[in-house]
Amino acid sequence: SYECLLEDEIDCGDHTLFVGRIVIIHYEEDFFQEGRLRTDLVKPILYLGSDNYITTREESHIKLA
Repeated sequence: SYECLLEDEIDCGDHTLFVGRIVIIHYEEDFFQEGRLRTDLVKPILYLGSDNYITTREESHIKLA
């Protein structure tokens, strides 16, 4: 998780963009291996815009080749 200080709020019409400065990062070392997030242990939620979200759950993966 991040601890941030609010630097600015920008009105973007139908939403507000909050700009912050990260002052401290908290993380669990066990969730990382060689500097990479272990998505077998952690399932982050990713915002795609509008009301669309995705996770790293295996059933949401698409193979391109």
